[in-house]
Amino acid sequence: MTEKPQKPSTDDLSKTEYGKTWALSEDNSISQALSEMLLDALEDEIGHLGAGILLYIANQTKPIVITDRDIIRLGRIKKSEDPNALDLSEYYAKELGVSRKHAEITYKDGDYLIKDDGSTNGTWINGEKIPPYRQVVLQDSDQVRLGHFTMLVKFKV
Repeated sequence: MTEKPQKPSTDDLSKTEYGKTWALSEDNSISQALSEMLLDALEDEIGHLGAGILLYIANQTKPIVITDRDIIRLGRIKKSEDPNALDLSEYYAKELGVSRKHAEITYKDGDYLIKDDGSTNGTWINGEKIPPYRQVVLQDSDQVRLGHFTMLVKFKV
């Protein structure tokens, strides 16, 4: 009886090279490793910008970079209707359950805080649902989910 040769695993990231070789240790999340890799790749491009927040959205090559606002309203509301709005419509937000006025990120006393604005499908931080209308502190590399719309949050200091 002959044994079939084993195929190399596509899950082994230790041999992947993106400007440098890196390995994913078991105690790191894939999203954190991905965010670090993307942030390294974009460092030169966004290095001239001041402190801010970067929102990494699936299937997008560049993050949304926000550096000039203390309040960011997330949802499907047009910027012409609200100057603090971040309209997520072009990223299939409606199909993924994002409400028109879904959530709000506020920068206060050196922290970014997020609050669900009574959305239909809820707001989740790292897999845990946050209560509506209660501000929760965001941490660097948190995964934020609005309904079924997921993004990774990184801070630029």
